[in-house]
Amino acid sequence: MGITDTLRAAGFKPEVSTDGEREILVGQYKTKWATIRKEAEDSGREYLQSEWKVIEVIDGTFAGNSKFPEFRRRYYLDDERDVKRLCNDAFTVGVSLDISSDEALVASTPQLIDKVTYIRGWKGTPDKDRAGNVIPEEERRSFQNFVIRAEKNAKPRKAKAGAVPF
Repeated sequence: MGITDTLRAAGFKPEVSTDGEREILVGQYKTKWATIRKEAEDSGREYLQSEWKVIEVIDGTFAGNSKFPEFRRRYYLDDERDVKRLCNDAFTVGVSLDISSDEALVASTPQLIDKVTYIRGWKGTPDKDRAGNVIPEEERRSFQNFVIRAEKNAKPRKAKAGAVPF
């Protein structure tokens, strides 16, 4: 009896690879700021790649136990809105970044590593692309969206009075 005989006998059916797919986390999480490093796109555009690893589910879903961080964000260094967001996210976790120069900003980011960070995550599914064109429904892809929250705002949600618990 060959290996393929064994597979057929067990009812084996080939499956499409899910490598690269990520579980979209919906809820509130206590995380650790795991990574912040300067990188560049092929075009030369520079950004700070940041990643957060879930250490506790406050309320919500969790696929669990991946060795890779669950939340990722790029802060583009040539985008004023992204730099403001980085500074605000850092300040929310108790770190004041040095904004005396672009170099000082990047040099001050390692102090974010291992900072406890509270995140609220949700699923986003855009119906239009960046140019404002409607995306056909069969081509829409969901993505992970999230915000950094202050610890005082990261409390489990309370059920509304009269809500059914299931």
